[in-house]
Amino acid sequence: MSHPYGPESDLPALERRIHEIEARIVSGRAGLSERVPELSGWSQAEHLFHVVLANELSLKNAVALHARHGRLIRDPEDARLETEAHLIEGVIPRGHTAPRFVTPPKAIDIELLLEFVLGNRSLIGELEVVAGELAHAPRAIPHQLIGDLDAVQWVRFARVHTDHHWAIVGEIEAVHST
Repeated sequence: MSHPYGPESDLPALERRIHEIEARIVSGRAGLSERVPELSGWSQAEHLFHVVLANELSLKNAVALHARHGRLIRDPEDARLETEAHLIEGVIPRGHTAPRFVTPPKAIDIELLLEFVLGNRSLIGELEVVAGELAHAPRAIPHQLIGDLDAVQWVRFARVHTDHHWAIVGEIEAVHST
């Protein structure tokens, strides 16, 4: 499937965002663990933990599809038009419940969070080397909520999903800085 987006632009953008996330965590800004229920049920730290954990899984799916090796790989059978539309627009609607295995723990271990950040950076680097080849990986791995995604879509999902949560983190931080 041909997409109007690609890993050649999504990976560098994702890498920049991961650096911003790392800087936010390392800065130890006030309010990182505080919730603002009218904006979100999660704190900034919980959003960041969720997104870097989800990125690890998403980027590993792209790696597996490129390598053509993995138990979850299949021919696309659940490609959804609304998913592709959201990926093209670069917007994820708010209000979805995260799958249980990427739901953050109530107490965030900052060292573990930073390990996930480093893992994200490593996977991005690995994928940047093969970015031009990802469109030639024709199979898919299913996402629990949005259907089958190919390698290019998994990279795009990681970027869009990260930006989605980064915006919420910014809203929460704005409340704490007033």
